Amino acid sequence: MDRCPNCGNPVSEQDRVCPNCGFNLKKFREDFFENKPVEKVSRKEYRKEVKSDTLTPNTIVKRMLKWIHTNSTIVFVLAFVLLVIMSFSRSLGWIGFVALLIWLYIVCDRNEKIERYTVDRRLSESIDHTGTKLFSSLEHGSSRLHAESKKFQESHPKVEERVETVKKVRTHRFTYIQLSIVLMAFINFVVFFSGSGSTINHNMYIEKISVSRVLLNLAGRYLSSGKTITNALMCYVIWLLLVIFPIIIIYNIFKNTKKGQIISFVLSLIETVFLIYIIFAISSSTRANVGVLKPITGQLIAYATSIGAALYFLVLSSVMTTGLSGYNLFKRKKAIPEA
Repeated sequence: MDRCPNCGNPVSEQDRVCPNCGFNLKKFREDFFENKPVEKVSRKEYRKEVKSDTLTPNTIVKRMLKWIHTNSTIVFVLAFVLLVIMSFSRSLGWIGFVALLIWLYIVCDRNEKIERYTVDRRLSESIDHTGTKLFSSLEHGSSRLHAESKKFQESHPKVEERVETVKKVRTHRFTYIQLSIVLMAFINFVVFFSGSGSTINHNMYIEKISVSRVLLNLAGRYLSSGKTITNALMCYVIWLLLVIFPIIIIYNIFKNTKKGQIISFVLSLIETVFLIYIIFAISSSTRANVGVLKPITGQLIAYATSIGAALYFLVLSSVMTTGLSGYNLFKRKKAIPEA
C-alpha cells in the first residue's frame, strides 16, 4: 500500500498513521491485508443465512401452503373441477382459480391455526375405500380366472398343448414385412378418400377433391341422365372394389395363412394393374376414349389436375403393397399353415 486510503497522500510501509490526515494505517493493514483464519460454511448453511438476511417470510403465504398440504384431497378435487371447466371455457376456469386463491387468502388471514377439514378427511376415506374395493375385486377375479384356467389345463391337456403350439408358431412367424404390408394397404385406403389438389373452374381453384368423390360424382351424373345406368354401375363397382381390396388385404395378412397370403398378393396385383392402366389411359385423350373403361377414363381427364397427385400416390402405395405381398409369399423361409 503506497497511498493513504482516506486522503490519497503517499505513505510508506513503516508509517503507522497517515502524516497528512492522521488515518490509522496500522489498523487498516490488520483488518484488510493480514491473513486470518476463515471459517468454512456449508452451502446449505450459507443459503440459509443469505435467505434469512434478504427475505422475511410472509406468515399468510406460509399458512396458505400449510392449508394446501393439510387439505390435499380437497385441492385435488378442486383442481380436477377447474380442469373440466377450462376444457369448456378457459376464461371461466381462470376466474374460478383466482376466486379460490382469494378465498384461501381470506381464510388463512383470519385463522392462525390451520386444521384439516372434515370434508377432506371424508373424501380421503371414500377414495381409499373405493380404490381398495376396486383393486381387491380385480385381484379376486384374476385369481379366480387363473384357478379356472389351471383346472381347464388339467382336464384338457391336449387342447392346451395345441394352443401353446399355435401361439409359438404365430408369434414367431409375424414379421416386419407383414406390418409393412398392413401399413401400405392402410395408406392406400386413406389416400383413396383424402383430397389432393383442387378442381378447376374457369382457371380458379375452388375445392379439394378425392378419387372416391370423383367416382361417386361420375356415377351420380350417369344415373341422373337415365340412359347410362351401366356406366353408373361400373363406377360404383370400381369404387367398391377400391374400398374393399385394402380391407381384405389387411384381414388376410393378420389371418396369416398360406391361402390368406395368396389372396392378399392377387388382390394387390389386380389393384396395381388397374390403377396403372387408368394412369396410362388418362395421360392421353386418344387412349382415354377407347377401350372397355372409356366411359370412366374419358370423364377422368376433366379431373386430371384434381386427382393427379392422389392417383399417383395411390398407384405408388399399391405397387409397394404388391411388392411386399409377393416377397412375403414367395421368399418366406418358414412354412405357413394351409388353414
